[in-house]
Order: sequence, then structure tokens, then C-alpha cells
Amino acid sequence: MANQTWSPALLAKVSAAVDAENAVNPHYQQNGGTPMKWPFVALLCDWVQPGGAWTPKRCKDRYLDLRKSGGIDGLAASVEWPTLPAAVRDVMATNEAPAGPRPAIPGVTVDDFPVSVATASAQPAVPAVQFPDLKTKPAPGWASGYLDAIIQAQSVMHDQDTTQTTVPVVIPELPPYATTFSGDWHIGGRGTDHRLLKEYFYLWRRLKGNGVIGMGDYGELFLGKLAAIGVQEHVMPPDMQIAACRDLIESELRESLIALLLGNHDGFTGIYANFVQELAARLKIPFLGRGGEIHLTVGQVLYRIAAWHRYPGAGAVNKGNNQRRASVDHNGPDVTALAHLHHQYGELSRNGEVDQVRCRSGALKVSDDHSRDAAGNIFPDTRMPMVIFHPSRKSMLYFDDFRTGIEPLMYFRKRWHRHPDWLTDPKWLDHLIETGD
Repeated sequence: MANQTWSPALLAKVSAAVDAENAVNPHYQQNGGTPMKWPFVALLCDWVQPGGAWTPKRCKDRYLDLRKSGGIDGLAASVEWPTLPAAVRDVMATNEAPAGPRPAIPGVTVDDFPVSVATASAQPAVPAVQFPDLKTKPAPGWASGYLDAIIQAQSVMHDQDTTQTTVPVVIPELPPYATTFSGDWHIGGRGTDHRLLKEYFYLWRRLKGNGVIGMGDYGELFLGKLAAIGVQEHVMPPDMQIAACRDLIESELRESLIALLLGNHDGFTGIYANFVQELAARLKIPFLGRGGEIHLTVGQVLYRIAAWHRYPGAGAVNKGNNQRRASVDHNGPDVTALAHLHHQYGELSRNGEVDQVRCRSGALKVSDDHSRDAAGNIFPDTRMPMVIFHPSRKSMLYFDDFRTGIEPLMYFRKRWHRHPDWLTDPKWLDHLIETGD
């Protein structure tokens, strides 16, 4: 309480009462007659004002004042609470006055206290604090409804995600049709051959009967934890790389692309990580994410193509190892196409009477420490493989570089109405040898 409640005269009487109690009451004499510690002051204060108007800190301060006045200097610090009378322990533990009649304090009467203090014991008890709008946790069993809401949210998210793992593509025309697998363009990279990239775009835009499958890594896009690399490897800011990729693909390859994959560099882009998926949606072509199967129907024949940006099992010694692994995992597709290692590599095999092609696309990044370190290729490799598909029976022609496949593709498509095959018809071969046409 403030000093207006405890007057100097009353404090003097309380102090005298403490001294008197120390002198006559053996319960409060400890350690060979040493006067009591400050908790008894709290008992006296509580006697005159229940409810702990004097805090323990103020009681302790009062005790220290008594100590300065003499008579308590030898008090041991090791006195434990159990040595105090039960009434004192109750007061200190509960901050309530002991039950029963209050003992008399020599020289102190109720009349010495202000009215508010003297009548405090007659005041009604304060009711417990109430919280009428307290927020509590729901009752047990709430998680089932929560999962129902999550399921609904996932359904909406699934509707927004255009990623497919198996994609049907139908080419209804009868002449042969080619597919070029091209990725790792790294637009905006310091070591990218942007001039050659423009030449490729020009050829694909004009070439009929050829569909391009984008194999990922369209921009350089070192971001996030790899941003420190981008400081040295970028020749345009990341936002301009994404803008350039979007504009070039939409304006140059709108009629050429038949599917888009996502590369690891495309996934570095943080909030722009979905730009490839959004681009495929605008072009109205399939988006395979990191990889999947394309079921390509050319004329009357279905060809299965397994396409991934990268696949486990790559090695510098056996360059075709992960291509064979992907082929096995996809149960022997007609074509298995990978990218990522920045060097073109192709293999041909035969499963019974059916040919199988396993290939990897090169890269437009020609100054490239990654491919030298990860794949062991000494020289840059910008070749992009092409496969020409027969429309009447399952047969394929493979080219390491699409540029070497352009002339055969145009030749077969131009003459297909005269000779709808490319194998061993003796009459046609004789005519070809004889006339050169």
C-alpha cells in the first residue's frame, strides 16, 4: 500500500511490535536467538490488511530497513521455510491470513489504521475473473472435417495443374512425320550460342512434317541458392530471360512444338517456376513436367516415346546408361529421349522385329564447364536428334542431328504418293539407282 495507508507512526508501531515479538516469542527465534527474517513482516501486514496489500518485495525491503537499524546482522542465510511457524508458512504460500482469531500485536490496535484498512476484512470476496468470449480448441474429432476441406482444396489444385505423365499426340496425315528432341538452350547464358539458336528456330519454323519436343532448360536462370553462379554466367537478368523464352517460343515455335518438358534450370526460378507450364497452356500443347510418355500416332501407327529432361543412372564412362535404364523402366518404348548432359548421344537396338531408339539431345551452351565435368565431353555438342516415323507400319529412321535428317524427310514426304515406303522394294531401288530420282 502507499504511504497514505501506512503512516510513519504506524510503521514505527509495527517495527516495535516486530522487535517485541522477537524478544518474547520463541517460535520466531532462530540460530541461537537471532531475530526473525522478513516473512514475519508479511504476516503482520496481512494481519492488518488481508489480501497481500504489501507485496513480498515491499516486506523484504522493510526487513532490510530493520536490519540496517541493528539487531539482525548475524542472521544466517540458510534458514529454511519449515522452521517458520505454520501460520507464517500459510501466509507466504497462499498470501492469505491464517484461520482463526488474529493474535494481538503489542502496542497496535485497529484504531491505529485508516478506515479502508480497518474494514478490509469485512469486504466481500472478489469473484473469480471471467472470460465470456474466450476462444477454445474444437472438440476431438475435428481432423476428419479438416481433411475433407483439404481434399476439396486438392481437387481444385489438381484442376489447375495441367501436368500430364502420359500424353496422346495424333498426326493424322499419311506422309512420314519427324520429331526433333531439343533442349538445354540456356537463353541468357554467357556461354550460349544465341546465333545458332536463332538458326534452329528459323529451320523448325519453316520445316513441314516435323514436331519439336522441348526437353527443358530453356533459360540459364541460376536463381535461389545458385544465384552466385548466375552473377558470372548470365548475360541478361533472370526476368528478361523468362520474358525472352516466352516471346521466342510463342512467336517462333507456336506451330512447331508438340510438347514441353521442365528442366532443372527452369525449376530454379522461384515464383516463376510455373512459366513453362503456363506457356504450354497458352500454346495449347501438352506439358509433361519433368518427364513422361508421349503416345504419338502417325498415320495408322502408334509410337511410344519416353521423354525426360534427366534420368537417374548417368555416368561419364557409360554415356548411354541412364537412357537404357529409362527404356527398361518404361517397358521398352520405341524411342527414349533424354537431355541435361549437354552432349548428343544415340543408340539403336532391336527388340524382336521392332527397332528401338535411345537418344540424348545436345545443348546450345557451347562454353560449358558442367558438361565437361559431369559428362566428360571435351567439345561442345549442339546436335539435336531427329526420328522419322513411318505412317503405315512400325519403322523409324534416326539421325544424330536434325539438320542431316531434313533432306531425307523432305524426300520421303514429297515422293510418298509414288512410293509409300523406304525399305527394300527391288523395283524402286532399281529405279532409284538408274535415274537418281
